[in-house]
Amino acid sequence: MGVPDEYWVEFAVYKMEGLVNTWWKQVKRRMNVVGLTWEQFETLFNDQYFPQSYREEKALEFMSLQQGDMSVRQYEAKFNDLSRFAPSLVESEHMRCLKFKKGLKNSVRKSLVALRLRNFRDLVAAATRVEQDNLAYRQSKEEEAGRVSVSGRPFVSGGPQRSGRRNRNQGQMVGEMASGGSSSSGSDRNAPYGPRCHHCGQVGHIRRNCPNRPLAQQAQSDTSYSQ
Repeated sequence: MGVPDEYWVEFAVYKMEGLVNTWWKQVKRRMNVVGLTWEQFETLFNDQYFPQSYREEKALEFMSLQQGDMSVRQYEAKFNDLSRFAPSLVESEHMRCLKFKKGLKNSVRKSLVALRLRNFRDLVAAATRVEQDNLAYRQSKEEEAGRVSVSGRPFVSGGPQRSGRRNRNQGQMVGEMASGGSSSSGSDRNAPYGPRCHHCGQVGHIRRNCPNRPLAQQAQSDTSYSQ
């Protein structure tokens, strides 16, 4: 239940404690507070605890307030706190809504343009719903991307595709070696096969039968072989 305007000062004084209560007692000694309006009380209070320079600083901060990285609820709390220092910018409910909507991040504000809300509470509630919908959409996209990654289809350098090519190359080399071939060049694979002579290096005979050896060495080898 709201407090009638004529009881605002009385209610505020009732809630005072500590240093604030001491300050109020000093005010009553200096001046007559009977019939003091809320606007007069607010002026006295601000002059005591919020110097003019501080209020001007906070008013400028409110004028440039943007949601940024804050959630809608955090932005609302900051908005309400700073609006006290620039009451002329939020004199009506409509002006308050316009200022609040202007500071929302674009991803939220663009979804509220067509609604034309003029009630501040309704505007905050709608902005919160849009924010939650945007968050749910981003989370679903991230989960979908995670499922694709787990399925084994990520584009990773040096992954299964490269190792598969390496395994195929190794298999080809083993097959060629088993068939007596070579993995080097085509001319090597077409070379004649057989024993290689250790004297002349040609294929098809051994050193003892090499036609390129001197006759004396051939005769000596034949004699040794027959013995």
